[in-house]
Amino acid sequence: MATKIAADFTYTDQELLDLVREAIARISKYGGEWSLLGQDCTEADLGRLREWEQDLQDRISAATGPAIVVGRMRRASGVSA
Repeated sequence: MATKIAADFTYTDQELLDLVREAIARISKYGGEWSLLGQDCTEADLGRLREWEQDLQDRISAATGPAIVVGRMRRASGVSA
């Protein structure tokens, strides 16, 4: 899915997720301000950025379908198959 941010820019959800993760990492490591899509973000914005990160992860997961987990299950004792 693509998201139109400004007249000249269109980003996929994965590209936005990469930008948000970069902003979170840089602000967490260095502090100060980081410009993200024309907005200055600071440590005070980390909560909002992490929510946005989770929303983007959820959108990407929903678009790609459910993950398949394959593993072995252990039967409880006394239960027959």
